[in-house]
Amino acid sequence: YFFQIPTQIDIATIQAKWNEEKKNYFTNLIDQWNTIPDWSATTLEQSSKTLLTNTNLKAGDILLPLRIMLVGGKFGPAVFEIASLIGKKESINRIIEVLQQL
Repeated sequence: YFFQIPTQIDIATIQAKWNEEKKNYFTNLIDQWNTIPDWSATTLEQSSKTLLTNTNLKAGDILLPLRIMLVGGKFGPAVFEIASLIGKKESINRIIEVLQQL
């Protein structure tokens, strides 16, 4: 998943707890991440947490879906590390792709 886009995404796991609030969160996350100049894991995590403060969601509600969006499944290193390593464009594109499937 660092070098190739995942060919299979565990959509069923995301759909099991998917709702409109999570959809809105990820839509807003894309907008926010598009404006981040410092694409580091720390900045991405802080951005995500800041966005959470305006919702009824908790970190646990969005970390698993985000991980699946980025790598295709429930595995891998820290999710913000993954995003920082695969880059801004690729991270955002992977999130958009999964949102379109939901």
